[in-house]
Amino acid sequence: MMVKIVEFIQQNPSVASAVAALIAVFISFISIILTVVTLRMQRNHNLKSVTPIANISFSDYENDVAVRVRNHGTGPLIIEHLTVTRPDGASANNIISLMPDLPENIAWTTYFENADNFAITPTNSITLIQLSGDDTDEEFCAARDMVRRSLSELELTVDYRDIYGRQMPKNTRDMKWFGRHFV
Repeated sequence: MMVKIVEFIQQNPSVASAVAALIAVFISFISIILTVVTLRMQRNHNLKSVTPIANISFSDYENDVAVRVRNHGTGPLIIEHLTVTRPDGASANNIISLMPDLPENIAWTTYFENADNFAITPTNSITLIQLSGDDTDEEFCAARDMVRRSLSELELTVDYRDIYGRQMPKNTRDMKWFGRHFV
């Protein structure tokens, strides 16, 4: 059989060249298709490998009350907008605006006034509001409880995107958990 193929090629070199050229074109076409499929798969992988996941977390201890936004994803989380709402319809782009005034000798440990366009790297967080103090101080305890009551009425929504500008699902969480002390 192999001898017949060799004889055919020797007797018809132009046909053999044409067949070889067609095979080369076919292989090139298959290579282009495989390259496009591989590039698409790589692009999807790259997009998924930098996806942020927003998590709204609370700290509620006797000496510390805080609200944070943490990035549990694998890529930077860019906050587009924070919305904090109260049942009476009041809303703001931060928590501190909807908090009661603290007693004169007690101050917020930290707070964010505007987190819009703030980026959070993977596994890190930002503290939107925090009140820390001495839990043996009666005035601090009264202020802490006032803050807990106020926080328990709020709902926080985080609109965010990834570094490619893709809009991620909103994360909304009510803060009723802070009210568990007052049942």
